Order: sequence, then structure tokens, then C-alpha cells
Amino acid sequence: MYRNLKSITSGILLTIVILFSGCSEDVETLSNTDKVKNTVMNFDKSITVGQAFDNWNKCKNKKWEEFTTDNQKQIVEFTCKVNSFDCIVQWSINLDNTTKIIYAKLLTKKDGKVLEKRITKGQLIKAIYANKG
Repeated sequence: MYRNLKSITSGILLTIVILFSGCSEDVETLSNTDKVKNTVMNFDKSITVGQAFDNWNKCKNKKWEEFTTDNQKQIVEFTCKVNSFDCIVQWSINLDNTTKIIYAKLLTKKDGKVLEKRITKGQLIKAIYANKG
């Protein structure tokens, strides 16, 4: 009887493990873009990065891309058009699967020169979260 009970218990535990193993999305299996889009910023924990950027009304032609630098850094880049400016925001993917904004600029071209709008990285990100341009 003990042997049957042990066998039944093992079967139940195995079934539970199989059922719940697919329920949680492991950070390791997410694309780098999804890691960034699922990030919650400390200054505004009410929405994710993806919600803020994907719903930014002033931003047209939104595009998310991933690439690796020559020294093997994993980068996610968001680009779009805001009036006459190109908005570029980049995140690095850290070894612990956290993300960090490493670049955020509004750029435009005038007379063959690239000009930068005078706005800090923090101001730009907060404007995006506030859905302003």
C-alpha cells in the first residue's frame, strides 16, 4: 500500500509541475525587446515602458529593433518621428536581465548637419510617459 501511495503522490506532483511550468514566463525566454517593454520605471510604476512608448501620441512610425555591439553588448533601440525630429532611445540588456537606458535623443537635420534638441535623457523619457511631445 505504501508503494502505491508513493506512486500516486509522485504522479500528482509530476502533473502539478507540468501544469504550472508553462504558466510563468521566464525572463530568460523573452526577446530583449520584450524585456525592455515589460520594464517598469522607478519614477512611474503605473505603466510599463512598452505601454508608454507604444502609446506615445506624438510619435509616428514607431519601430523597435535589437542588435549586438562589437563588444557583445545587447541593445534594444526604439525609434520614431516626432514632428521634424527623429527620436532614438536605446537600452542595454544587463547580464542579470535588467535593462538600462543608455541613450535618448531628439535629432533633426538642417543644412546637412545633425542638430540635437536641448532636452535631457530624463526629460525626454518623462515627456514620453506623460504622452507629450
